[in-house]
Amino acid sequence: MTVVNNKLIVEASSDPVDELTGIIEIKQSDADKLIEFEEWY
Repeated sequence: MTVVNNKLIVEASSDPVDELTGIIEIKQSDADKLIEFEEWY
């Protein structure tokens, strides 16, 4: 998604997971804790 001249442009993606990369920022230490905590997934 991008904004051009106050309009939201939505384009299809060939790989939606790849498009989500970087949307959520998390500290590496917090990510490691989540990965170790099996009940979250």
